[in-house]
Amino acid sequence: MSTQLPYRPPTLRLQGLRALDENAVRLFLKLAQQRLRQTWIVLEDSSPVDADVVLASPGTHPLRGQRVVWVTAPGQPVPPGGHGTLPRPLQLEAFYELLQQLKPQPPTACAAPAPSLPAPPSGTATRYRLTRWPSSQMLVTHVQGARLASFLSARYLSATELAQLSHVPTEACSRFIHAMRQHGWVETQPAPSPTAPTCAPTRPASGAPAWISRLRHKLQLTDTLPAIG
Repeated sequence: MSTQLPYRPPTLRLQGLRALDENAVRLFLKLAQQRLRQTWIVLEDSSPVDADVVLASPGTHPLRGQRVVWVTAPGQPVPPGGHGTLPRPLQLEAFYELLQQLKPQPPTACAAPAPSLPAPPSGTATRYRLTRWPSSQMLVTHVQGARLASFLSARYLSATELAQLSHVPTEACSRFIHAMRQHGWVETQPAPSPTAPTCAPTRPASGAPAWISRLRHKLQLTDTLPAIG
């Protein structure tokens, strides 16, 4: 049985950069987030976690074994042992291409993949609810992924109900639910069984309503017409 490893966003550490360069990097990450399809996290200097990529100025000494990208001024010599360079002033496209090359691959378990689940019909009455928040890579893969996840996290919804609330096409909602099921991130609520139709109350055996019968009895009238002749 396959085990899904927890998703960890890629991390970036800034070492020895000017304040101007640090601000540019943080702005570039926001602008390129949709294109990168990953949410990069900038680690603080005090964080003990090893970063996936370190942007460092020459003259600093990053930890051995980390992937270092040197941020250099025009004509400044590049230290050996790096995984690339970013010349100043920093440019968005160069920064984007560099992260595309250095982005870590998502972890995979060394086990047989889980059997694929059939996609639910878009009009099914079965309701689904998220048991965990999807990864950022999964959210940007689907149309309005974050919007759909927010509705599915709050309540049980079918694909049709999700489409009505989110104003996203039903087929897109069905595909999103199917992807969440493949990862085991949803729980289902069976469709409610149809209720038996209620029968209308029956009238008294006589043809007249009950209140007429009571009135006849009070006035000592018979329920039948007198015979003629």
